[in-house]
Amino acid sequence: MPKTNSSTHWSARFVVVSVLISGCSSALEEPPHVAAPMSAYVEVPYPPPAGFTELVPAKPAANALWIDGGWVWLGQKYAWERGGWLVPRAGATFAPWSVRYEADGRLKFAPSGWFTRDGRPLLAPSFLVSATIPTNEVTSETQSPR
Repeated sequence: MPKTNSSTHWSARFVVVSVLISGCSSALEEPPHVAAPMSAYVEVPYPPPAGFTELVPAKPAANALWIDGGWVWLGQKYAWERGGWLVPRAGATFAPWSVRYEADGRLKFAPSGWFTRDGRPLLAPSFLVSATIPTNEVTSETQSPR
């Protein structure tokens, strides 16, 4: 049996592990993320449920970017809006949905939104291709394809 140098042995393991890890990382290109402006937050009685698992379709265009789906507050309940591939306007930034607690304990929620670099709201671009939800996702909340 040939002798192997222990540093060669560990180098080979490192290469294999590095390739495996890089294969598991996300390769989805996303738009620049920013924090939602304070004006986007509304008071809610309870936080949103855990997010849905989304199936990511093939990237439809070289300049397409991915955004994950997110919860929206409908006044009495949350609804899931699916993510998808889109092409944002030049200079647009994206604020993912978020929750925050005020010092007095009130809970506030901001849905995902698009903003200029100086914080002005923008209309959301249309999806080129939307995500799909696996059939085994069950929730008492409703879904809304954008």
